[in-house]
Amino acid sequence: MPDGIPDPTFALGGVVQISGTETLSGGSDWTWNVARDRAGHIFIIGGADNQSGHGGLLVRLKGDPDTDGDGVVDLSESNTGIFISPFDTGTNPANPDTDSDGLNDGAEVNQYGSNPLVADTDLDGFLDGYEVLTGKSPLDINDHPALVAEARTAIEFTFPAAVGKTYRIEASTDLVTWQIVETGIAGTGGQIQRFYSTRGQPKSYFRVEEVAP
Repeated sequence: MPDGIPDPTFALGGVVQISGTETLSGGSDWTWNVARDRAGHIFIIGGADNQSGHGGLLVRLKGDPDTDGDGVVDLSESNTGIFISPFDTGTNPANPDTDSDGLNDGAEVNQYGSNPLVADTDLDGFLDGYEVLTGKSPLDINDHPALVAEARTAIEFTFPAAVGKTYRIEASTDLVTWQIVETGIAGTGGQIQRFYSTRGQPKSYFRVEEVAP
């Protein structure tokens, strides 16, 4: 604790005991340092001797759980909505991406240094996740995706669909092998329209099939 008194809630009464190489005859372990990583995991660094010789010792305590698997232990995710430090992130321990910016909380805290509670850390108008995806910095307001438009053609597909019927759309490159593009389309009693982008889409032929009840 801050006053130097062992934390009684840590392990068993503030003490954790680790079995090492000393279980072998003549073995011994010693500790050089104890450290925490940015996710809050505790590491013990030292050395070890046994009948096989001398080596280094590195132990990571399992510690607190990480319920949402975002790389920040629950103890550090205080759920206050205020970021204090990597050990008091203010994030939600049940939500891996508290600010819904496309980066999980652990990546923001431990890798990119962005604020896990603010979707656009540098306030440049772009989500942190999108900036990382496009190779830009989520911390630099002047480093953001360039304003370059991309135009691609699309395939318009329409068909009449009866009420009470269900349909699926299939696509093919050779009119022999067909793959489902969309299914479970409920009939409206009129015409149904779909648009499919041609980006990364080699298929040229489309057909609609009524799905048997």
